[in-house]
Amino acid sequence: METKLVYAALLLAVAANAVGQILFKLSADRIREGSDGILTAYFTSPYIWFAVAFYFGASVVWVWVLQWLPISTAYPVMSLVFVLVPLAGIFLFQETQDLRFFLGVAMIVAGILIVTVRAP
Repeated sequence: METKLVYAALLLAVAANAVGQILFKLSADRIREGSDGILTAYFTSPYIWFAVAFYFGASVVWVWVLQWLPISTAYPVMSLVFVLVPLAGIFLFQETQDLRFFLGVAMIVAGILIVTVRAP
């Protein structure tokens, strides 16, 4: 299998997971602000349904990726979700982060590079 395609699919799975988390947050904010009963709000929220759809899609892509990459290589890349979602929180939800957060993000990215980048 073409390596670039497999890594592109892996990044697609990461992005879909991150989008799913962001949609869950949007849904939670809407539910908190709404006046409907909690179960009604959960089952009628389009954000929740789209989040579930993104998670399903990410799962399908993830299984395909695992056919071509060792899990010891692919799984660390999934930790990019721990970078993307909090960054989205800053930009989309006006959340604040301190220097420790950005140092942690740098360490996560460095760890991913150490684990996944191989010498030619």
